[in-house]
Amino acid sequence: MNESDKPVTSWLEKIHHELKGNETDLSRNSTKSMKFHVREIHTLLRRLLRQTDQRADEQQSQVRWALAIIGLIALMLMANGNQSNPDISWIQSNLLALKIWGALLAMLFLSASLEQSTLWSALWTFTSIRWITYVSFTAMLLVASGKAAALVNSVFAVDATLLPITYAFTTAMTLFKFALPWLIGLSGFALIINIIVCTQMLWGFIKEGYVKNFSWQPLLFAVIICIFGFQVYGWRNNELSDERLTQKVYLIAQALDFNSRHDCVNIDKGNPVIFLGPTQQRVLVAPEAFTPFDFTTFFTAHVEVPAHFARVECEWKVPVQN
Repeated sequence: MNESDKPVTSWLEKIHHELKGNETDLSRNSTKSMKFHVREIHTLLRRLLRQTDQRADEQQSQVRWALAIIGLIALMLMANGNQSNPDISWIQSNLLALKIWGALLAMLFLSASLEQSTLWSALWTFTSIRWITYVSFTAMLLVASGKAAALVNSVFAVDATLLPITYAFTTAMTLFKFALPWLIGLSGFALIINIIVCTQMLWGFIKEGYVKNFSWQPLLFAVIICIFGFQVYGWRNNELSDERLTQKVYLIAQALDFNSRHDCVNIDKGNPVIFLGPTQQRVLVAPEAFTPFDFTTFFTAHVEVPAHFARVECEWKVPVQN
């Protein structure tokens, strides 16, 4: 070998050492080959990816358990809140709270479960779908506001803005009524998807004797959505019908907008009034004193709505000058 070839040979040996050095020997020395470092990087990356996957699985498991607990509590509350004649006095006195909390937790469980689904996540990435949703909700809110104003006016024959609290609550109830068909349709679509998932898990169990990545969430989702759907359908046809909404408008105004005490000397003290306008010179007078009612029976109470509310000039009591 020529002297001029020795540097080239030395470089080739170094390159060969870096790429195919004895890793067992190199691991005991301070100098390590490139292959050893690449292998170390690969090992660390695999470990990091495995730890990341484990943390993601743990978070998903915690979310599933939390949703399962919420779903079971919603089932328990809805089952107790829908009893007509409960044997336990505490349930009887808290029927409204049980119904409301059961419905809220059921909606929380269903919406969170839908948000976790890959289909919903994929659809929500489209800007057009988000815009259609926002525009539809805005239009529904405007229509509900107009319908609520008409309902308030049909009961009291005055501008709905003169009863602001009643108007606000009536708008919320009317909006919920308008949204029910959309909620029922979305719930039905989600129910079909979860039935398909449950069928696939059952088929896998029959075919292979076990189910990989088994989850109770689709089955619990199907049960809750069926019970909640029947409950909401009953509300639409009974508690949120136009006739019952009129009664609820009257009850809300009776409790929150009418003034049981006033200083109009020409009006009986037992007749509640609503002051019309900023000057408070005219009042809307209830034909009779209100019968106290309990908000726990708000959704089931039946009342007679007076056919006429008189509008009277309020004569103030003049203070005596000494």
